[in-house]
Amino acid sequence: MDKEKLKAYGVDYENAVKRFAGNEALYERFLKKLTEDDHLAIGEQAMKEARLFSSFPEPFIPSSSP
Repeated sequence: MDKEKLKAYGVDYENAVKRFAGNEALYERFLKKLTEDDHLAIGEQAMKEARLFSSFPEPFIPSSSP
């Protein structure tokens, strides 16, 4: 994984790896999974369209949602 490219996109690689108990391989696997999962893109689109709660599965929606 190109750490410098990630940093250019604003990723704080060193601190992120610390959150994964210093395990770079685990962090990089997590990053790869993000690119394979469409939930992040769905959430971004929902926020752009002010449909935040529609991007979460029903059990996670707060009871005071519109």
